[in-house]
Amino acid sequence: MEIFDFIDLDFGAGIKTADSFLGKVIFIDPFGNIVTNISSDNVDLKSGDILEIENIRVPFLNSYGFCNEGEPLALIGSHGYLEIAVNQGNAARFFDKKIGDEIIAGLFLSKYFIPLIHDMRKKGNDIMSIEKGDFIRVSYTGKNR
Repeated sequence: MEIFDFIDLDFGAGIKTADSFLGKVIFIDPFGNIVTNISSDNVDLKSGDILEIENIRVPFLNSYGFCNEGEPLALIGSHGYLEIAVNQGNAARFFDKKIGDEIIAGLFLSKYFIPLIHDMRKKGNDIMSIEKGDFIRVSYTGKNR
């Protein structure tokens, strides 16, 4: 039997914005790994960069062996798309995702965020409190002030 009619599956294309990757879950494998429609062509991350998914910091790594059991990670799978996994765990359950769900992976790159080494509090204002160990975003405008 020959097949003459092929169906081109359109999963849509994930996109990269200035500070995040936006896509959808297109497949969940039997281990619970989440395959997204975010192509490796759009992912310009290095191993060790950090994403934020569902308010959880997730390292982008080259393989599962670079994180401990039960820890989440993101990587480019053999299919060429961004994959979200939990080492020896189930990412679909961990992140409560199913096929068709939206994925937002915010960039939490170390070059934009630095850990504080001193406690800081805005003078005379208790509304904003930043404590040692918190992360702050550092922006460079290119202008001296």
